Amino acid sequence: MRWLLSVVLVAYLCGLLIAHDPSCRSVDDCISKGFHCSANQIVTCSSSDRKRHDPRCGCKSLHLHSSLDPPTHTTVTSRTTNEHVTSQHVASTTTEASTADPTVDGSWSFWSEWSTCTASCDQGTQTRNRTCSNPAPSNGGQPCAGDKAEIQICMVTVCPVDGYMSAWGSWSACSATCGGGYQMRSRSCHDPVYGGKPCTGDAVEINTACNNQSCPVASTTSPPRPTTTTSTTTLPTTTTSPPVTTPQIVSVDGGWSIWTNWSVCSSACDQGFQKRIRVCSNPAPSNGGQDCVGEKLESQTCTVTPCPVDGYMSEWGSWGACSATCGGGFQIRTRTCHDPLYGGKNCTGDVVDLNPSCNNNSCPLANTGTSCPSCDDQLNCTWNQTCTASSVCMIRSYDGYPFTTHCIDAVDCKIMKLSLPHCEVYCCTDKACLTKYLGI
Repeated sequence: MRWLLSVVLVAYLCGLLIAHDPSCRSVDDCISKGFHCSANQIVTCSSSDRKRHDPRCGCKSLHLHSSLDPPTHTTVTSRTTNEHVTSQHVASTTTEASTADPTVDGSWSFWSEWSTCTASCDQGTQTRNRTCSNPAPSNGGQPCAGDKAEIQICMVTVCPVDGYMSAWGSWSACSATCGGGYQMRSRSCHDPVYGGKPCTGDAVEINTACNNQSCPVASTTSPPRPTTTTSTTTLPTTTTSPPVTTPQIVSVDGGWSIWTNWSVCSSACDQGFQKRIRVCSNPAPSNGGQDCVGEKLESQTCTVTPCPVDGYMSEWGSWGACSATCGGGFQIRTRTCHDPLYGGKNCTGDVVDLNPSCNNNSCPLANTGTSCPSCDDQLNCTWNQTCTASSVCMIRSYDGYPFTTHCIDAVDCKIMKLSLPHCEVYCCTDKACLTKYLGI
């Protein structure tokens, strides 16, 4: 009878234990069966050393606090019944080792923009530079090879050339051999080019005083009369002398000659000027006669044809925004062509300028994954990790092995979860998941 009572009592106690600690495959099974733990404890699904194939729900004390000490990392080997699974993403053994700084050889930066031409017109020079800073040599590295500066010939535009007068030609023959005449000489204008100033000065010069000696006056005296002698007995002989004549002087007022033809236009194109002259020689004033009244020179503007105007480029506009904010981009600037006129030459040069190097600073690495604490087997955790976008924060708890939380590739975490059905492996992608299983 005592034996029977003992059997019944053991069976009752076992039933209570089974009801209190239900079997499970994961913590999710325990939670779904309504298994709960007291405050400061977390739900576990594990088996005892004697019954490794019979995992049951249980509770584990939770003591979380922040720590400034660096986390402890140990090598962990997860086991199933007949095989060992080791993941290099699960845990790692870290040792502190000091390594020497690497040797870095220097490399050139991009060339700078060409400097402003040293001459505003005609030929000058300009330079550009680069620096050995991409990267700079360090720790005994070699300096950059090559020149750090370049120079080239440049010409912004052709310098203006002012027009100038040639030397005077020889005087022409005098218009009269006596009594005063005139003579002329001329010179030509070498036209300005490239916007130079026009010629200054007269193209024709007149000398109004040549051969001013008086012309000879023709004589008007009568031939001498014969002597008449009358003889009488009572009168003496009478002799008569010829009359004396004096030349007549007549004053002559001056008269203008006709105008000469207009001179050649002083400019081969666009506006110039031309002249014509007349002289007081038709007749020239003489014997106290009056000079001619009026101007001896006239001038007028003249236009042969419009001068060709070459096309030219405007100034460069401002640089556009860089195509990238980091990691290197490009930017452009533009200018326009002012079209040629009247047969002028076309514009030369590019209308678009490209700068292939801007915002060359390195882009910051994006950490878009979840935060992940480092915890030891006593659940002392420090928030010191941020997983990358392709990683998750893995929680792994397996009896007989240290508890661990760390970042791991998302695919590797799923493989480990499937390979260790009796091990508590959770692949968390956000803090809500960590809070659920760690109670944080």
